[in-house]
Amino acid sequence: PREKVLLIEDVMDKSKDNLGDLKVLKDEIIENVAEKILTQEKSVAVVDNNNNIIGSINPAKIINTVFGGRKNNN
Repeated sequence: PREKVLLIEDVMDKSKDNLGDLKVLKDEIIENVAEKILTQEKSVAVVDNNNNIIGSINPAKIINTVFGGRKNNN
C-alpha cells in the first residue's frame, strides 16, 4: 500500500495558507500520521527538521492518497 511507503513530503502542497495548529514532519510516513491529519478541519503544516513550515497537507489529499485509485464498480 502506498501509504506505508510514501512520505508526507511526497504529497504535500507548497501552500502555507489557512493552516491549523497541527504540524507534521516532512519525512513522516503517511500511514503514521493519516489519522491525526484526518481529524483536522484545516490544512496541516508540514515542517522540516528545524520546525520551519515548508508546505501543507490537506486532509482530502490524505484520503485520496490512501483510498484513491481504487475503482468503485457499482
